[in-house]
Amino acid sequence: MLNITLTTGAEISIPTALSEFSLSAYHDFLAVLRRCGLLVKDDESEDAGDKELLPFIDSVLEALSFIVKGDLGALPVGSIDDDMLENPSLMGVFSHVIDMVTHYEASRRIVPDVGFFFDYKGDVYGISPERAKSYITGIAYSTVEAIELLESDRLLSQKIAETADPQGALSFEMDLRKLAVLARKDGDVLPLQKDEREAWIDARAKHLQDINADVALDIRFFFIAIWMRLLTEEIQTARLTA
Repeated sequence: MLNITLTTGAEISIPTALSEFSLSAYHDFLAVLRRCGLLVKDDESEDAGDKELLPFIDSVLEALSFIVKGDLGALPVGSIDDDMLENPSLMGVFSHVIDMVTHYEASRRIVPDVGFFFDYKGDVYGISPERAKSYITGIAYSTVEAIELLESDRLLSQKIAETADPQGALSFEMDLRKLAVLARKDGDVLPLQKDEREAWIDARAKHLQDINADVALDIRFFFIAIWMRLLTEEIQTARLTA
């Protein structure tokens, strides 16, 4: 965290890495950007000059409140080019957080053949290469994994499409349920009985709800690395059989 004391005496703490705030805060931040039109597709983009200033500043304050600690209201509005140390401002901090989120690079060494491991509340969780390949390809799932992941993804994706997920809660829930099913401690086995399985996943998802944003994003990088490995193998196989 970068701790800054303003000339007014107010203090703010600004994260310098995604490991310094939670996955929940990450989804809350993105949800505000979507609601106020700051996170849209390229073909839906709106000129920033067309936005009314006061609602825009309110949205920036709300979004940053999930990421930055302290009295954000004490900051001058400023501009996106302001340096956080020399001339801290609301827009300068916002620009920093946006840059940190959109240009994130994996904080862990991604090794597709080894698997992905992370520490959380004193336990080590892992996603094996085999489980990652199953998730990406949709084949070779165990039956219970297929039921939980595919059905959960379908229902939550449908709800997100219908509601636009204004609070980010559904996107957060989707990430947690994937983690609950895919990331295992040694000896973890999903129960076969539906009621027991749902209770197990709900309890594990609740336990993981404080996980930091960088872990979830690093898992995405791990999946991308696995996907690239599968694609390379497929291309090589095609060349050999051509």
